[in-house]
Amino acid sequence: MSYLEDILRGINRYKLIYLAPFLIYFVAFFNQWHFQDDHEIAFFNIFLRDHSFWETLKLTEVFQWGEFKRFRPSYYSLKILETYLFGDHLFLWHLLRIIIQLFFLHEVYAWAKRYLSLEEVTFVTLIALSMIFWRDLQPRLGPGENYCVLGVSLISLSLRRNRFKPLYLLGGLLAIGSKENFVITPVFLSCYFFWNKRLTKLDGLFLFILYGASLFLGIGILKALSQSGTDLYAQSVSPIQRIVKLALGLISIQLTPYLLLVGGHFTKKIKLNKDECFLMLLFGFVIGVNLVFYNGKIVHENRYDFPSLPLNLWVWGLCYLKFKSFKFVRPAIAFIMSFFILSGVYRQITKTISRHKQSIAFTDSLEKAANEIKDYSEVVIVTNNEMDLEPVIFLPRYFMALGLKQAYYLKAVELSPQSSYEKDLARQIKEVSSDGLPFQIKSWEQVNSSTCIQLNFNSNIAKKFCSRVYEFETYR
Repeated sequence: MSYLEDILRGINRYKLIYLAPFLIYFVAFFNQWHFQDDHEIAFFNIFLRDHSFWETLKLTEVFQWGEFKRFRPSYYSLKILETYLFGDHLFLWHLLRIIIQLFFLHEVYAWAKRYLSLEEVTFVTLIALSMIFWRDLQPRLGPGENYCVLGVSLISLSLRRNRFKPLYLLGGLLAIGSKENFVITPVFLSCYFFWNKRLTKLDGLFLFILYGASLFLGIGILKALSQSGTDLYAQSVSPIQRIVKLALGLISIQLTPYLLLVGGHFTKKIKLNKDECFLMLLFGFVIGVNLVFYNGKIVHENRYDFPSLPLNLWVWGLCYLKFKSFKFVRPAIAFIMSFFILSGVYRQITKTISRHKQSIAFTDSLEKAANEIKDYSEVVIVTNNEMDLEPVIFLPRYFMALGLKQAYYLKAVELSPQSSYEKDLARQIKEVSSDGLPFQIKSWEQVNSSTCIQLNFNSNIAKKFCSRVYEFETYR
């Protein structure tokens, strides 16, 4: 343990923890367009040249309350603002996400510093750094959880310093309006203030605003869900099914630290005070809500593990504090967590490199396709795979970003969806093909087969709609 403690002291002394994200995600600074998520940046960047922020925001779900299964006003407001500030300079986008991560890690460090030794604080912060959900956030520009991390960090700063109260209001609005599972944020804050007897009139006003935002967002989503009976991923929204999945989800590693602590307390091996019991219940409530939200699954190894995984880290940390005097506990935890840190960082690096290669391949495919279609006035994008919904619908956005102003059409052939989720994707592709998409795709009925070029998104498409056919190169 002394050797490990020397390493941790060195990391803490030179603040190397704040350098780590730049090293882990260094290659992301050289990313190009990626087929996943980046299309909105490309499109907003073009649209903002001739339209205002408000007109751009109207193109999103923000002005269609109750019609979509998602409603993220903060997410789209921030994303359009970033596009206005950064344009298509993707380096700046990735830099901001690393700054947000550093803000979050600093809050973890600051809270842990109140209860742990410097070596233990560094260890906990390294664990937070190595959590696997970062690999699905940092190399990507689209996920709303990036803004949720910022919102949670602002809330943490405000509560920790017991000042700057508008920050927790801002953080709450950012989180609630960026991802639906954060609608419980005002419940969390209310419990915290009541327990610590810190509720002032200003807090009451801010909580009223946050509850109003959560209700407005939640009612709109429930209205959309009630019309279909399924969530965004075609999973049933039946309360009974969700409760069953919740019960099954609790039988997992997420429940282990709770069992250890409760078992230790009742067998009088350890003693839990009232504050610790309260936080265990509060964090357990948040984890339970996320279990319901994600249909009984809590360990995803991606962005969906936020905020459950950091909260569970706190419960594991409490386990460590209570049991560390027991023989072999400290070296055992040190060994397990060291493996967790190293494997987590390794997987983040490999995922970042993989995504970088995908972005290079996709941008190369785009440029080659653009060179082929530039002399044609109409482009027909053809797919036979419903799982390609996002890239085929939004491919014209990337072409427009490259300066092409052709008319684009979409045609789906030989789709064979199996699951309810795939059937929903197939339905959306057919709707866009028939009705078009404002500013991007025209209705299939308007295509002129004599002046178009067919862009096959998959290599095994036999049907021919245009005189010229081009096979879009693979990029996955």
